[in-house]
Amino acid sequence: MPVTILQLGSPRHPGEGLRIGTVRRPPRGVPKSQFSKLNYYDVWLPVLSPSQDLVAFALASRDARSWQTFERKFRAEMKQPDPSRTLDLLAALSHQTSFSIGCYCDDETRCHRSMLRKLLAERRADIVRSSRPKIPARTPPGNRVHEEARDRFLSKQEEQAQAMRAFVGAAKGRLSPIDPVNYARSLPRGTRLERLLKPEN
Repeated sequence: MPVTILQLGSPRHPGEGLRIGTVRRPPRGVPKSQFSKLNYYDVWLPVLSPSQDLVAFALASRDARSWQTFERKFRAEMKQPDPSRTLDLLAALSHQTSFSIGCYCDDETRCHRSMLRKLLAERRADIVRSSRPKIPARTPPGNRVHEEARDRFLSKQEEQAQAMRAFVGAAKGRLSPIDPVNYARSLPRGTRLERLLKPEN
């Protein structure tokens, strides 16, 4: 009756037991009454999540060296009395009953749950070896809102870039070679791009 380590929001599997959310924050945009129904978690246990500062550091990590720094800092946080005792408890319970723990991250190798797996293994916990095919987890509505806003922003940026390229193309022969971005910034306030694109008489 082991512990399963998984991605929160993924479909449940027979025998995984109580699902525990070892995350710093609840899923954004999801009512508390829906946490369990939408397969996020049945019980919230933030004591086994990184501190807010360490979460920010992990999200900014882009290479192996910075991730190793995160792992070292997270291990130090888990040595504190409350997290350490909680890990001891979960390791012991894994030999008595089935339950699961997890986080929202898609990639376990870049998620603190990979460290929880190691910390529980060091305590001789009974851990399920994951061999299931990866199934995309449910994206919290709040996250979707942020993703849609990002996509709109990038689309707007591309529209502006295309307009600038059109302006530079139309202005050939009238302008000396300059950086179009700096040139646009130097224009008097209120100058319209359409006016600049008009052919000279």
